[in-house]
Amino acid sequence: GVYFTTLFEILHLFSFVCFLIFRSVFPWLLLSFCAGGNNRITHDIYIVEAIIYFVRKYGVALSDIESEKELHIKDGFGLRRHQPDFVVQFCGESVAVEIELTPKAKNRMEENIRENYFKYDRQIWITNNSKVKSLLKDFAGEYSSIEVLPLEEVLCQA
Repeated sequence: GVYFTTLFEILHLFSFVCFLIFRSVFPWLLLSFCAGGNNRITHDIYIVEAIIYFVRKYGVALSDIESEKELHIKDGFGLRRHQPDFVVQFCGESVAVEIELTPKAKNRMEENIRENYFKYDRQIWITNNSKVKSLLKDFAGEYSSIEVLPLEEVLCQA
């Protein structure tokens, strides 16, 4: 049988079980209660969930992922350019990943897509917004590197 030698070990196990329960329920609570998830905190949580998705589903090492902040630091002190939410290196390709919860203006969206198209091998857009999906579908004919991944799939797998 399993025996615990200290109260600390019991508390540690309890906290770990609570973490696992919270971790499995939390993304769905966010989807349900965050009014479409259009605030920055929700967006940042979904970025973390997407990173977990790539690590688990594709075995990507964290060292093969660069955050938007790391990409901006590489840019230096010049004009601030668009960067994807993160870039992942896998299967010999660089992949820009964008979490898009609300639609941007069409010209701004195309500008971001174009920058990703010329800079990365592929671009994956993760969204649960039908307007964003429609915009991406419109641009997919011109920019062949676009892939759309439902946010719900990412949250299920993460």
